[in-house]
Amino acid sequence: MVKFSHGMWWNADGVLIDWAVEAAKSEALEGSIRCVATSKHINHRGDILNTPTLTVESSSPAPDILLLTGYHWKGQKHATLEPNYELFPDVQTHSTNPTIVAPGPNHLLTRLGWRSVGYIKKGTNAINPKFTLTDPDKGERWFTMQFQISVGEKIYGLGERFGPFTKNGQVNKLLAGTPGTDVSSRVWRCGTRTEAHHPNRPTKMFPSFSAPAGMESSSRILVLPALPPAWSFGLWLSTSFTTQYDETTVTKFLEGMDKRDIPVGVFHYDCFWQKGFHWCDYEFDKEYFPDAGEQLARLKENGYNVKSTDFGERIPTGNTVTFEVLERRLGKNESIVFARSATAGGQRFPVHWGGDPMSTFEAMAETLRGGLSLGLCGHGYWAHDIGGFEGTPDPALYKRWFAFGCLSSHSRLHGSGSYRVPWLIDESGEADVVLKRFIGLKLSLMPYIYSTAIKTHETGVAMMRPLFVEFPEDPFSWNVDTQYMFGASLMVVPIFSAEGTVQYYVPNGRWFGILDGKLRTGPAFVTELHDFLSLPLLLRPGAAIVLCDNVPRGAHGRKHAVYDYSEGITVVVNLAGGSPIDVFVEVPDSNNLGAFVASLAIQGNEESGTVNVVRGTLKGEWKVKKVKSDGTFELLVAMDGQKYLSWA
Repeated sequence: MVKFSHGMWWNADGVLIDWAVEAAKSEALEGSIRCVATSKHINHRGDILNTPTLTVESSSPAPDILLLTGYHWKGQKHATLEPNYELFPDVQTHSTNPTIVAPGPNHLLTRLGWRSVGYIKKGTNAINPKFTLTDPDKGERWFTMQFQISVGEKIYGLGERFGPFTKNGQVNKLLAGTPGTDVSSRVWRCGTRTEAHHPNRPTKMFPSFSAPAGMESSSRILVLPALPPAWSFGLWLSTSFTTQYDETTVTKFLEGMDKRDIPVGVFHYDCFWQKGFHWCDYEFDKEYFPDAGEQLARLKENGYNVKSTDFGERIPTGNTVTFEVLERRLGKNESIVFARSATAGGQRFPVHWGGDPMSTFEAMAETLRGGLSLGLCGHGYWAHDIGGFEGTPDPALYKRWFAFGCLSSHSRLHGSGSYRVPWLIDESGEADVVLKRFIGLKLSLMPYIYSTAIKTHETGVAMMRPLFVEFPEDPFSWNVDTQYMFGASLMVVPIFSAEGTVQYYVPNGRWFGILDGKLRTGPAFVTELHDFLSLPLLLRPGAAIVLCDNVPRGAHGRKHAVYDYSEGITVVVNLAGGSPIDVFVEVPDSNNLGAFVASLAIQGNEESGTVNVVRGTLKGEWKVKKVKSDGTFELLVAMDGQKYLSWA
C-alpha cells in the first residue's frame, strides 16, 4: 500500500494528485453513462487549457451490480499489462437505459466529493514540464477510486485472504499479473478504495450491493465455474512435497490405505516425480521411478485417478490451456486442474486449493477464512492441505482437520516435508478410524454434494459459503468465520481444538444433527464437546437432503465417489420446526454429469405429508427419514420403482 497523503490535506513527498473535480462533459451511451471530468474548476474558457482530465464510466451489467470504469489517457498507447478479464463469457447481456435508477436500498457510494476519483503520480517529472518531455515514464502512477463505507456496512471477499474475514479497516493489495491465490476480487455490501498501478489500462471495480442476490449476479460478470467430474470429490492422497518418495512409497501408501478400508480415489504425484532442475521436461525421474509407465498403468487398472504437479499454474495461461486441452480430450464436465495460483476469472478452471498453511489449529482456522473469502469471489470449488502443509501435524490436529477436509468440496491429504498417511502420524490407530469414518460420510453424502456442485456451476454460489449468504437477515451471521454452510442445507462446524470443545452459532429454527441425531434450537450460541469421530453437522430446518447409507463397493472392493445416486437412497427431512414445508430435491445422474436423474417433491408437516417422485425413477428400496420435534425420527420405506410415500 502506498501512502499518498499525510492526514487530510497534505500530499506525501513527491506525490501529485489530479482529482476529478468537475464534470465537463457527460453523455448517455448504450448501456452506460460516460463523464469527462477536469482536475480543476472551469470558471472561464482559459481554465480548459493545460488541465488534466479523467474519464469515468458507470453501468449496471447485472442486477445488484455497479460497474465503474475509470481511466486517464486510455488511448495513449496499447498496454498488455494485466488485468484484462473477459466479461460475460457465458451469458447474453441486454443493455438497458443507464439513466434509469432502479428501486432498492439507499446505498451511498461516496461523500468524499471531489476526492473520490483521482490520478496519482509519485516521483514523476510532472512538476517540471521540460523533463516530462525527455523522461515521461519516470516515477509511478495510480488511478484511485474511493468509496463510502457507511455504518454497519461490511466488506468481504477480495480473494483468498487468511486474515480477519470482515475486511473493514484493512489494507488489501489486489495483485495483477503475479501468481498467487489472493488476486480475485469481489466487493460485498458496497464501499472500498481501489488503486491500479496501470495508468494506461482502465481501472474497473464491481461493487456488489447485496447477498446472496449480488453473489449470483457478480459471478456471471466474469465467468461461472466449470463443473468438476464426480470422481474428483473423493479422497486425494499426495506424495507430499519434498519427501523422499519413489515407486515403492506410492505402492505401500495405497496398499496401506486399502488395508485400513480408507478409500482413496485420486493419487497425486507432487513435483519431484520430475528430475530436479528439469521442470519443463515432463518426464519421470528414472532414479526414483524406473518404470513409471508400468506403475501408472497399474494404478489406473486398480481404479485410481492419477494427477501430477508441473508448476504450469504460474504461467498466466497455464490453467486455461491445460483445462481446455483436457476438456477436448475427455469431454465436458470431465476436465479438472488442481491449482494454487489464480486471478479474477480463474474460477472457470477449477479446482483451486489454499496452500501453504502451518500445521496448527490457528492455521486451520485461517484456512477456512481464506476459503470462504475465495468462495465469495466466484470460486465455487476449493480444497486445502489436510493437516497443514508446513510441519508435521500432531494426531489431534490431523484428525480434526481431516473431518473439516472431508466436508469441503475437495479433500486432499498433502504436506511439505512429511507424509500424511494416518499410520505415520497417529500410532494409536485412532486416525485410521477417523479417516474411514469421515471419508465414508462424504461418499454417503455424494447425492447431496454433487447436486450442490451442479447448482454451483449454474449459479456461481460457492459450495462452501458463509452463513450470511443463506441468512442475510440475521445480523449475527455476518460476523461468523469459524463455521459455514455446505450447500444450502447443511451447516458444518469444524473443531479447532484437541479436547473438542466448540462454541458456535445456530440460526433461527430447529437444526438436526446428522451425526448425533440431536436437535439444536436457534437463534442461540451453543457450546458442546465432541470426540474425534464427531462434529456439528446440522440439517437446516425445513430442509431435505438425499444420501446413501450403504455406498456400494466397486470392482476393486473400494468405495468410490461415483456410483448410482438414485439407488438405495435415504431422504432425510427435517420437520422438527412444526411448520409445513414444500421443497424440491433433485438427484444427480452419475452417468450424465451435470444432469439430474430424478426429482422429488416433498410437502407437509410432522403430522402428515408426502414424498412424490415427480420425475425419473428411484432404484431399489428407498427410505424417508422424518425428523420430529421431540428429536426422534420415523423411518418410512418404499419398494423398488415406488414413486410415492406418505405419512399421516
